[in-house]
Amino acid sequence: MIERRRYRRIKDGVRVIFKILHKKGEVELDAINVGSGGICVPLGEKVNPDTLIEIGLILPGEKKPFYVFAKVRWQAKLPKRDERGNLYFPTGVMFLKMSKEERRKLIQYIYHSPEGEK
Repeated sequence: MIERRRYRRIKDGVRVIFKILHKKGEVELDAINVGSGGICVPLGEKVNPDTLIEIGLILPGEKKPFYVFAKVRWQAKLPKRDERGNLYFPTGVMFLKMSKEERRKLIQYIYHSPEGEK
C-alpha cells in the first residue's frame, strides 16, 4: 500500500475535544493518531466531509487544551468496534487554522514522541 501522508504521525497520547461548528454539544475522546496537518478521531456519529469543526487538543502533560479550526476530510463508511464493544467511525480531520505557537508545540510533541510513525 502506498503511504499518502505528508506528515509524521503518532498513534496515541492526545486527548481531543470535538465540536461541530454551529451545533450544540461537544465530545471528548482519545485520538487514533495525530500529525501536524491533521488528526484521526473515533466518532460515534456520521458526519459529512467538509463539515467545519473546532478541536481542542490536550497534549500529554498539559492541563489546558489549545483550540484549532478544522474540517472533516473523510470518514469510514463502516463502523469499527473499540475494546469495550462500542461502535465508532474513524474520521480524518484536516487542521485549517492554528497559531504558529500551537503548531510548534504540536510538532515538537510529535517529533519527540517515541510512538512516532513515518
